[in-house]
Amino acid sequence: MVKKTFLVLVLVALVTGGVFAQEEWNSYAPGIEDTKVFINMGVGVGLFPVHTDKMVLPPLEANIMFALPMDLPITVGGAFSIATGKDDDNIYFKNVSESAISFGAKAAWHVNLGVENLDVYAGVFLGWIVWNLDQEYGSGTLFEGKDASVDHSIFGYAVNVGARYFFTNNIGVYLEVGYHPVTLTSLGLALKF
Repeated sequence: MVKKTFLVLVLVALVTGGVFAQEEWNSYAPGIEDTKVFINMGVGVGLFPVHTDKMVLPPLEANIMFALPMDLPITVGGAFSIATGKDDDNIYFKNVSESAISFGAKAAWHVNLGVENLDVYAGVFLGWIVWNLDQEYGSGTLFEGKDASVDHSIFGYAVNVGARYFFTNNIGVYLEVGYHPVTLTSLGLALKF
């Protein structure tokens, strides 16, 4: 399944690259073209928590992207996200806490829409998602007081589209929308250098 998904994403990237081969789609936007490093730090909403009803730490995300030294508007880098939740009122379990962490590589294709200081991009993430559910069986159950924790880690992916708008030479805001195992949408502070 992962191999098929990866192949589809590669084919989409190749086709998209061919479609966007026109000059206006093949460069960074005005005000962005000399940027070497992009940093996003924000908060997400969406898929987490899965098994608990109270969010303790909403999905926090950070990524750093480096412009490749070539004529194509491509950045590569790394991304990290974390979220936690808890549930005190579960009928069958007690002391329920849940966490999700993702980390891995990220790449993006930037599109020039001709708007000064507006960076629009489509990205893909490949990495690990580590999910943990700590809980004990509650009173009145057959296994009362016994540990019922689950740890699970998988290779995962994410796809998204995003936009950054810079108010100064280095500071702006960003919004990303797409699929990620922890969040569907994130927004926050954007930096460029």
